[in-house]
Amino acid sequence: MAAGLPVDKFQLDNQIGMLARNLETFANQALQLKQYLDATPDADLEAPPFEYEPGDVALIKSAATDMATVANVYKGLVDHTPASDLGVFSRRLMGLYLGG
Repeated sequence: MAAGLPVDKFQLDNQIGMLARNLETFANQALQLKQYLDATPDADLEAPPFEYEPGDVALIKSAATDMATVANVYKGLVDHTPASDLGVFSRRLMGLYLGG
């Protein structure tokens, strides 16, 4: 037996099922957030209770646009050509990230 956690049918089924569920949840939430931000004027996000700086509003809205594009591609609603990195803005919002 190799060192480390064993991989078996249960673990593989659990992992793929969780990833599929997380992807579906992400897609739905990303589209809902984009809808909210599209309906919210920048000035509202710059005023209380948010008080974002204009550059931060632009970053948030750009990240939401990219995430919604990923969601729409996943749902088969749009093509995405040519390929581009749709994580540029969202990675700037992640803070400390120790994942791969």
